[in-house]
Amino acid sequence: MVGLVLFIKIKRLHMISKNEFDKLESQVIQAIESLFDSIKKENEHDYLLFLIKAENISRYPSFSNLSNPYVIDYSIDRMIDRSRLDFMVEFLKSAYSFSKKGELLGDPKLRIPLELMIYTHIWESKPFLKQLYRLALLASGDGYPWEVEVPDWSKHTFIRQEIRDIFSASNMVIGDIISNGYHSSLRNAFAHSDYYLCAVTEEINLTNYKGDKWELKNISFKNWTIRFIYSILLSFHLENFIQKKRSEVPQEFDLSQYSINIPSLDQGSQTEYIVYNADGDSFSFVN
Repeated sequence: MVGLVLFIKIKRLHMISKNEFDKLESQVIQAIESLFDSIKKENEHDYLLFLIKAENISRYPSFSNLSNPYVIDYSIDRMIDRSRLDFMVEFLKSAYSFSKKGELLGDPKLRIPLELMIYTHIWESKPFLKQLYRLALLASGDGYPWEVEVPDWSKHTFIRQEIRDIFSASNMVIGDIISNGYHSSLRNAFAHSDYYLCAVTEEINLTNYKGDKWELKNISFKNWTIRFIYSILLSFHLENFIQKKRSEVPQEFDLSQYSINIPSLDQGSQTEYIVYNADGDSFSFVN
């Protein structure tokens, strides 16, 4: 019984507080808002292409013979990611409740394994990584990439070099948010069940540790929680913010129709006009 009481006391002292959670959430929200403001200021046209989910679908076998593979309102990625997002939201609402004193409730032995699963799915989600990649290129002024291929393997290199480092080079705080959240040691440890929780030291020990300087050997429960919160709030608020900005396009641009440039097969481009349907939160071409 003494050991149990001691563990509860340590847990209360070392778990994240409501004030700390709120500060992290504020950082994530501000980073996303600043990113979108910067992209819109840099190039309104490319900013609009991102919000309307412009996509080149020629890489998919069933669409390879289309005369024009450039589409808008590409919703398949969101459908693919829907189950992950729904579960993530429900977990966030249920697991991150706090007492009146601002203490995080719940047992870390039950919460942390679920968090590791959610964390792994966040940083393996191709739709999520596609969004970050496109935003990184837009923040750097490289233009909107209609086609994005997220690698099946070595996603850690893609996340670090093609996303995080591009944000950081553009002085976007979201690069720091990714650094504070993502670490491939954690993803790999959970994916291969190479970890265990130690209640005495309040650490996650990673048994896949080989001694390389970039690897994590262990991480405290609190530092893990901080990495997890940065990751889940980035995924959660980015999705919400994109949907919010889509619905605000008529107010932001003060137009009933919007012109976009679509690549053509002869390496040129053509201008098309689109409209927004508020009832279905959808964009379509003007016939």
